Amino acid sequence: MRKSIFILLLVLVLGCAGCGKSEMDIRVEEPIIMGAGYFGNYVLLLRLYEGEYESDYSVGPGFGPNWSGEYELVVMESGSDSVLSRYQLTEWDETLCFQENFDLQVTDLNADGCMEVLIGQYGASNFNLYRMYYIDADLQIGYYSKIGELTISSQEMSPCLEVSGNSAVYSVYDNAKGEWVTGEIDITALALQEY
Repeated sequence: MRKSIFILLLVLVLGCAGCGKSEMDIRVEEPIIMGAGYFGNYVLLLRLYEGEYESDYSVGPGFGPNWSGEYELVVMESGSDSVLSRYQLTEWDETLCFQENFDLQVTDLNADGCMEVLIGQYGASNFNLYRMYYIDADLQIGYYSKIGELTISSQEMSPCLEVSGNSAVYSVYDNAKGEWVTGEIDITALALQEY
C-alpha cells in the first residue's frame, strides 16, 4: 500500500515538473504594489503597472507565483493617494519579476538628504543583481547609472549596504575562486551626483 502511494506521488511530482507555466495567467489592469518603504512623511512604492501574474511549475528559481512585467518607483505622501513623482525602471535588460511583496530599505547613505534604495533580481543561488536608485530633496527619483549593476551575496530584493568611512560596502562569494570579493561605492561621490 505504501509503495503504491509513493509511486503515485512520484508520478504526480514528475508530471507536474514538466508542466511549465500555468495556463491561467492574469493580466494586470491596475498597478500592483510589490514593495514599500517609508522615509520622513513619504512612502516609496515599487509598482507593477503593466504585466501579469503567473505560476511557473518548472524546476528553477522562478518556481511558484510570479509578478512580471513593467515596474515603476513612485513617491507619495504618507496617507495620500496623489503621486508626487514616478520613475519607470527601464535600466534592466530582462523583464522584472518578483514572487512576493517586500520592504524597500530606503536609507540616506551619506546623510546628504538624498535617499538611496537598492532593487534586486535573482542572479544565482548565492547572489542577486541590484541597481541603486535615489530620491532627491525635490522628491524626484533617479538611477545611479555610473554605478550600474551590483552583484551582492544576498537573497533580499532590497538590502541595506553597510557604510564604512566614506564607502558603502558590499560583497559576493566567488565560487570559481572560492573566496569573498568586496566592492565599495564612494558615498561622497553620491552627494555630488557624480553617479
